Amino acid sequence: MLIAICDDEQIYIDYLLQTIKHWKAANDTVSIITHVYHSAEELMIGKMDLEDYDLFFLDLVLPNMNGVDLAKIVRKSNPFCTIVFTTNYDKYLEDGYEISIYRYLRKPLTEDKIKTCLDYARTQSLYAAKSILFKVDGETRRIEMNTIKYMNAGIHVIMVHTISDTITASYRSSIDTFYEELNTPHFIRCHRGYIVNMLYVDRFTSSAIYLLGDDTPIPIGRKYHDDTIMKLKQYFKNDFT
Repeated sequence: MLIAICDDEQIYIDYLLQTIKHWKAANDTVSIITHVYHSAEELMIGKMDLEDYDLFFLDLVLPNMNGVDLAKIVRKSNPFCTIVFTTNYDKYLEDGYEISIYRYLRKPLTEDKIKTCLDYARTQSLYAAKSILFKVDGETRRIEMNTIKYMNAGIHVIMVHTISDTITASYRSSIDTFYEELNTPHFIRCHRGYIVNMLYVDRFTSSAIYLLGDDTPIPIGRKYHDDTIMKLKQYFKNDFT
């Protein structure tokens, strides 16, 4: 797992590095490389490309560029990474929701909350490497799961909406069976005919889900309402901790 720390206060850099070391000792099967940067400019011309990192710890207040603007640049290059803000300030709190920030950590930092972020980022990076096979026009096609925005079922077919196109895949089993085979917490069954990847959810109401850059409502069925709303709230729980 590749981690980037961008902070201009050495005391917090040292604490993050120490906690990452402790977490690594308890998870010795995980390979970790951590790079430290002291400004947004350093990070953007850093040792690795932005899209290569799995986890970013970004200070909200940095020289010349605030953490939110930096996170927007990171997110554009790396849609699937985990971004965590570290801060002493309430300023910019609302802005983070637009760029899918996993969590705000209030300084002084605590080890248990940092470790929670590391656990989440590891799960996220493992998920990003997964793919699923579909039958398309008589051929088997592999699609990376993190590129799938949502799916909806037809008669013996599943419409797979990805970040680049929509694929009509043959599928003889029920959508219930297909959902079980996905076996990942990022996908939710919100309706008898719809499965949504929460990575692409922009907002939701009690009756519909809206994806990033798309105002088309995806319905939330009555049967799936409580479970869907619970999972969405849990996913978007960006508590200022």
